[in-house]
Amino acid sequence: MGRTTVDFFWICDANYAHFLELGVASALYFHPDATLYVYDLCDSPSEKIAAIAARYPSVKIVPWPEKRWVRLPLANTIDFSYYMPNWNLRDELKYWSRKIRYAVTSRRKSDWIVNKTEWMNNQRRKILVWAQKAACAADCLSRSENNLIFLDADAIPLCALHDVFEKEFDVALTLRRIPDVRVGLDKGVKMSLPLPYHAVNAGVLFFKKGTKSFSFVDVWASKMQVVPYHMAEQTALSMLCLDADVDAFRQYEKNLSLNLPGDESVIIQLLSCDIFNNTYLDDCSNIPAGVKVAHFKGYLHQDIYFSRISKAILARLA
Repeated sequence: MGRTTVDFFWICDANYAHFLELGVASALYFHPDATLYVYDLCDSPSEKIAAIAARYPSVKIVPWPEKRWVRLPLANTIDFSYYMPNWNLRDELKYWSRKIRYAVTSRRKSDWIVNKTEWMNNQRRKILVWAQKAACAADCLSRSENNLIFLDADAIPLCALHDVFEKEFDVALTLRRIPDVRVGLDKGVKMSLPLPYHAVNAGVLFFKKGTKSFSFVDVWASKMQVVPYHMAEQTALSMLCLDADVDAFRQYEKNLSLNLPGDESVIIQLLSCDIFNNTYLDDCSNIPAGVKVAHFKGYLHQDIYFSRISKAILARLA
């Protein structure tokens, strides 16, 4: 039986263009017949993203400037105390010390907060950027005639992914390591409602072509509007999984049947992050053999690691 064509899409701005190009090259290596959709978040077309499209004719840029963005109520109401519920006098003094040092020396560590307003604006923007995934998925499903994979810009495919779609599902998500799943209150922020805040990772998503994927994305978008948590897009996905089955997070690749309005149902499968969305990479030069998508997060975003990541990916491809 021949392989079905798989298309890909990303949501990206100029800051992640170097990771995007690595992902594009890898996706095309394994899927040379794929169409690759890149949703450009920049208000003006990104020259870096345009340069990638010029090098790879299979890349189709979809402008997605801020005026098109889906809005979330949470982004308007969230404040500094949400992220820093235990902020005290000592923290305030440290904040002002760092603020003064930065003003005098123009030097700062990456994790320093030296302007609360600027820092909060960045947090609100992150919430809104993440919230675009459902809207862009709906748009891309209308453009693509094939099965569709979403990848975060820093998530790199390491093998062909056609076989994923031989599994029985309408939508497949990736679940963190089961012992790491957390349902309750995230003590790192100000929460009053228990939620599955650490379960599904939304960095890799699989959509089978058809109306059921559209229906799922519509319900996902609606769910995001009412999630009182800053990572609304993946928390909404986790909540939908629990709506389908209260024991959803106990095993991988179990069919979860989510009932939708109009007597429609969607089959969700939860795949292992270790295999399909591996965010557990402490050493970018040592990727476990079974990993199909490597997701380089956190400190690995620093420029000093990118050449090592590129070498590791090229070695894996070879």
